[in-house]
Amino acid sequence: MAREIGVVLYDGFETLDVYGPLGLLCYHTSPTTRSPFEAVLLKPPNTEVQGEVQSSSNLSVETYLNLGDPSLKSLDILLIPGGYGNRVLLKDREFLLRLREVALAVLQSGGVVFCVCTGSILLAATGLLDGVCATTNKVAYDALTPNYPNVRWKRNARWVVEGRIITSSGITAGMVCLVFVLVLEVQANLVNRMLHWIC
Repeated sequence: MAREIGVVLYDGFETLDVYGPLGLLCYHTSPTTRSPFEAVLLKPPNTEVQGEVQSSSNLSVETYLNLGDPSLKSLDILLIPGGYGNRVLLKDREFLLRLREVALAVLQSGGVVFCVCTGSILLAATGLLDGVCATTNKVAYDALTPNYPNVRWKRNARWVVEGRIITSSGITAGMVCLVFVLVLEVQANLVNRMLHWIC
């Protein structure tokens, strides 16, 4: 059964922040094999244009569920991309409330919240990064991180893994971090299988 990745989309999200990680996770090795992951694209709860979100590259993306939709299945991974479009959302109480609810549900069910670039700023605005080590885009660092002083920001980190919250400073760092985390998970699964066989 495929694992579900919820992707938080909004007008002006950075195209590569979404499709870079999804390209790594939602791959098909052949026409007859399925990827171990499936993506669910989530739009903000107050999007005016039904089902459609514009990326930073002016690509229209069709979505079928709102962030926090009651019919949303439990997610294994929540992917929060960066992009200039997220600045207006930093003051959108409804969006931040829904993002917090979904992120908390993912974490409480043992899933992972993965922020790329300034996606970590969105998560910081929900309060879920308070007291947590995190990083973000280096160009936006000085302008945005002072607004969230309770986060333990790491300016020079390419990525930070703290528990089940992963933040990366940009798309290439995010993709490298994602591979690193997946390798660790594969190794952990192998160790678990070996222990089961031995015991």
